[in-house]
Amino acid sequence: IGCAPKGAGVSGAGGAPVAARPLNVWDVEKDGKRSLLLGTCHLGATLDYALPKPDSSAIEAARVVYTEADLGSMSGIEALGQMWSSERLSRRLSPGAWSRVARAMPELPATILDHFPPWVVGTLGGMHGALGAQAKDGALPMDLEVQRRAESRGVPVRHVETLEMQIGLLSGFDEAFIAAMEATPDPAAAARAQVALDDLCMAGGSDLAALIDPADPTTEPLLFARNEAWMPVLVPELEQGGAFVAVGAAHMLGERGLLALIKAQGFVVTRHSTTQPRKASAAFAVEAPPAEVDEGRVAQFTSTLVPLLVGQLCGESGIVRTCFVPEADACEARVTTDAALCVSQ
Repeated sequence: IGCAPKGAGVSGAGGAPVAARPLNVWDVEKDGKRSLLLGTCHLGATLDYALPKPDSSAIEAARVVYTEADLGSMSGIEALGQMWSSERLSRRLSPGAWSRVARAMPELPATILDHFPPWVVGTLGGMHGALGAQAKDGALPMDLEVQRRAESRGVPVRHVETLEMQIGLLSGFDEAFIAAMEATPDPAAAARAQVALDDLCMAGGSDLAALIDPADPTTEPLLFARNEAWMPVLVPELEQGGAFVAVGAAHMLGERGLLALIKAQGFVVTRHSTTQPRKASAAFAVEAPPAEVDEGRVAQFTSTLVPLLVGQLCGESGIVRTCFVPEADACEARVTTDAALCVSQ
């Protein structure tokens, strides 16, 4: 016992071991003016876990709060309108890739998923499990919870970007998302990324290299360039002190992360930690990849099923042709694609 590390053998609620846990929370100070930075995890971790007492009071006590974008600026209908595409994803992907994508997100009907552009599907693909778990628990995304808490106390909330800016940026990478969806799945790489993300969100990890691929064409514009674009907005606020800044945790890390850029401006940056049980998030649990589909059996069954469906759905009074696709050939193509997907699922 005398040689055990500090905190070893001590348990918290539920028997979880208690240990020093680095937080994704940093003091930023210059000329006696202090502000606070929170690296958020958009899904998986709650704000109360990421920002435990006494740090949790910092939002309400702030002079101003900054988040990435105003997540309440669009209604659900407006957001769906921004994401809806008349170009069907199933026609932009190979049959095998489309089948994998649809089976990986069973919470979304394939007929809806088919009308999402590649950037939406590619973004959702890495977080749909966490989205489902969070919705089930009734928890708000961490960034939105920060915004709501500040607004409830009358603290001014500002943003380094708009949702329109973020959507415009992501939509420029449709081809990169398509290439990623077409690539042969690598379960081991996906598992490593999930473990690294869980470590970052739940245990204060700092291994950006495990999360970010510098060779990925989206890394520069989606991460580093945005960090640099935010600096002219954030530095004057940090120099005044009293600011609470909450942006994605990955933006904090690395040689071109916000922490390094802020230090270069003469600020002293100090990380917080706490002693409490460490958790792992079910949202980031590594799941076994879905079983491969026997495409031959799918094709055989589909070839039998499609003529029956086409006759019923694409005739002169068929519901698909009457209500959705008036052209006979287009109706048959749609029924064929959807039938193959249905069979594979």
